[in-house]
Amino acid sequence: MTGELDFAFGRLDDIVLVEKTLKKYDVPFESLTGDQVNQRFPGFSLPDNSHAVYNPLAGVLNPTLAMATMQKLAQGLGASIRERSPVTDIVGEQQADGATLAVVTLADGTQVRGHQCIVTAGAWTNKVLKRSDVDKVKLQPIATFGTYWRCKHELYTPDKFPVFLKYGYPEMYGLPMMSPEEGVKICRHDGPDVNPDARQGVVQPAPEQEDLQDFVADNFSQVDSSAPNHVDHCMYTMTEDANFLIDFLQVPSGGSATKKIVVGAGFSGHGAKMTPVIGQMLADLALKGKTHQHPDGFRLSRKISAALEHHSFSKL
Repeated sequence: MTGELDFAFGRLDDIVLVEKTLKKYDVPFESLTGDQVNQRFPGFSLPDNSHAVYNPLAGVLNPTLAMATMQKLAQGLGASIRERSPVTDIVGEQQADGATLAVVTLADGTQVRGHQCIVTAGAWTNKVLKRSDVDKVKLQPIATFGTYWRCKHELYTPDKFPVFLKYGYPEMYGLPMMSPEEGVKICRHDGPDVNPDARQGVVQPAPEQEDLQDFVADNFSQVDSSAPNHVDHCMYTMTEDANFLIDFLQVPSGGSATKKIVVGAGFSGHGAKMTPVIGQMLADLALKGKTHQHPDGFRLSRKISAALEHHSFSKL
């Protein structure tokens, strides 16, 4: 548990919405000025016009450890995990008794058949589901850069420095220092479009790097903003409205493949922390054909009025 600080420069509607949402669900919070933030958390040096909301119940997840733990639990329940096994096709196949099975073809020619298929292929969703109607919602992979900075260690530990989200373009976020070798993590919440199969050479555009360095220099006086200490490469898979895609898909079949293929995709940079509830929704759709947790905004058929210039924390 680290707590979370949401802030903006000036009184943005997004921050007001955060306050209203926390109040609606009885989550404790405090509204703070920039000076109050700086006094409570000396790792910050926010300007006077900052409007901040602090929620003490937030924390940091280790996604690598969480994924390994969930895989181990799944194996204990009988799941078979095939690593380094690219999927080349997913279709429906009519059986002699008239039933339709989902057929998943792997790169080595192996085929796996089942009554239901759940696809969570991230940035490769369009490639894996190229023969489905998934393209009704645009899925765009982007490159993002997890940027770590040298800092005054004692001010940026999890008990002294909360997770933060800075609203207003360009959006930024940060995590406390988990090890002195890495430093504190302060990053942009966007990046350039990328081909997931050719992402290794992609670098953060110079203007975006400069904006980030300026942001660090202006708002974190005890962080060395001269150059990043370390940069991790990551990807988001964006939808135009930054909402998830969780729904059934149509694929070619000799019969009816209705409700055989379920997709979870387009998590737009904020899916990992919601994995348990997303997994429950996907399982409900596959096994029961419906889920009571399924907002219309996650459907393939949803209406998107206009593409966003950049995705927003307001969608979290």
